[in-house]
Order: sequence, then structure tokens, then C-alpha cells
Amino acid sequence: MQTCHARHLAVISLAAVVAAPLAGSPGRPTYVNCLAIDPSSPSTVYSGRKAGGILKTTDAGKTWAPAGKWDDITSVRSLAIDPTHPRTLYAGTFAGKVMKSTDAGAHWTKLPLNVYNVPIQAIVIDPKNSRTIYVGTEGGSIEAGVQKSTDGGATWKRRVDGFPSATRIYGLAIDPVNPLRILAAGFGDGMFFSTDGAGHWKKAAGPLEGKLVCAVAVAKGSAIATVQNGGMFRSTDGGERWDSMDDDKAASLAFDPSNPKNAWAGGWNKILRSTDGGESWQKASDAHRVHFPSIAVDPRSSSTVYAGSSQSGVWTTTDAGESWSKQSGAADEKDEDTE
Repeated sequence: MQTCHARHLAVISLAAVVAAPLAGSPGRPTYVNCLAIDPSSPSTVYSGRKAGGILKTTDAGKTWAPAGKWDDITSVRSLAIDPTHPRTLYAGTFAGKVMKSTDAGAHWTKLPLNVYNVPIQAIVIDPKNSRTIYVGTEGGSIEAGVQKSTDGGATWKRRVDGFPSATRIYGLAIDPVNPLRILAAGFGDGMFFSTDGAGHWKKAAGPLEGKLVCAVAVAKGSAIATVQNGGMFRSTDGGERWDSMDDDKAASLAFDPSNPKNAWAGGWNKILRSTDGGESWQKASDAHRVHFPSIAVDPRSSSTVYAGSSQSGVWTTTDAGESWSKQSGAADEKDEDTE
């Protein structure tokens, strides 16, 4: 899985991916940074590509086509779908742009986020008020951290009270029950949590302090996280205190939206599964020289899990990891980040 760099990671909710086609094929995903599924129509899936742009399928991955385009298509690092109005999407790019579509990806508009040429690593939307949006940026000292909009992206404010200077955010997760509680994965600074909608941040206690936190996911009553050099961590108090659970290495995390006891992790050369909310992990697949920057569970089918890979597009299981479907083929060697 190379290294746990932000540009290769994504934190996803209600997302899905599909079996991989031959790499480099037009209209097909290869290196998949991020994914999102339409909660009102699970056969509609969006794939953010490292090579640039977004692909869309409306038949659960049998066919793919570009989901519109903008003038300077770059690597798409993060995707989010409005849970109330699922034709509205947000995409964060490697070049520091947040794009918005209100017609299911057919057309896109650049939002006035005041950052310059820094990766937008994460986007999360308040499940109870979808006009409230948070983005996590890597950036430099005056641009790193969290930005918040309360008007659907028309205006933004930087929310970094409590962060060390230049904290790089590689993942965000919002509590589905109490959306004022937000977790932020700081790459090199550990985990942070806010209980007032990003008004103030506090550093989480426990073994994550000072760690290169790659990804974080939240479900009702618990949270899970992973760090660059290996280690799976769990919190049972909303992310304020953490315990080490496993020394496995992963880059992406997801809870089952319909059963938070089930959790999944995209790892190096394998996919991991937990049936106890992240307390223990078991291998659910093998993969040679492949890592999985994105993983998610179909919100309407706990047995259907999707994983976006670094080498062979997207994999899927419909039997909770007993078997996986993918198409062979190496990834396009030119599938690099673009600015």
C-alpha cells in the first residue's frame, strides 16, 4: 500500500465501489481515491480518481462514464453526497478546490474556499443539516486544518482553535447521532475532537497522541482510527480517549451503516473485517502488491462491501468478504497525482 500519505486516503460514509476493469480503460476506475454512493439509489456510485476527474455508474458498476468535468481536472481526493438532497455532491481536489454539483454530477461549480493548491483530504456533511459542510485540508501553516460552511458552500470560515500550528488534516468523521461531535485525524499531531461543531478542538487522550493518523470513522457510540506505521485504534466515548486494538496496517476505514458492530479496513495486501466494532480484526481477503485507499459498505446491504484499490480499480463482495470479484490487470503506471 505504499505509505499512508494523505493523497492516497479517504474517509467514506454510505459509499460503494465495484469490480475492477482493466486499468487505464476509458470510463473505468483504476486508482480509486474515494467513493460515494447515492443513498436514495444504491446502484448509483461515484468514483474519485487519482488520475483526475470523477466517474459515475448507475448500474452498480457494470458501466462507467465521466460525471461531468471542469476546466482543470485534477486528482479527486474526497467526495461527499448531500444526505437530504442526493443529487448534490461535493468533490475535493489535489489542487485545493471544492467543486459542487446539484444535478448528480452533470455540471460542476467551483466553491469560494480560500485555500491555494493544497489537497482537500476530507469532506463531511452534517446529517441533520446538510447546508453545514466541513472540509479537511493538508496545506501550509495558514491553510491547513478545517474549514466550515453553514450555507451549502457559499462562504467558509477556518476552524482551527485548539490545533497546533499547521496541523495537517487527513481525515474527518462526523457523529451520525450528534453531528456537533467531529473527529479530525491530524497527520503527525494525533487525533482531535470537537463537541461544538468545530468551534473548538481538543487533543484526544491515549496512544494516538503525536501519531501520523491516516483515517478515522465514527458510528453510534464508537470510533476507529489507523496510523501510518501500523496500528488499529478504538474509542468508545466518541473519540476523546483511545486504546490500541491491533498492529495491522490500514489506510481506509468504514462502519456498516446498518450495523455498527461491523467495520471494515482497507489494508496493505488485504482487506480486514471486524464484527465487534473494531475491538478485533480478521483478514477478509488477500491482495498481492495492492493497497486499498477507500472502503465502504452498501447502506442497504451489510453483506455488500466495496473497496477501491491502488492497482486494479475496485473490488466488491456480496457475501461479507467470503469471496471478492475483480478483473485482473495492472494499474496504469501514469496514473499519478495531477495538479
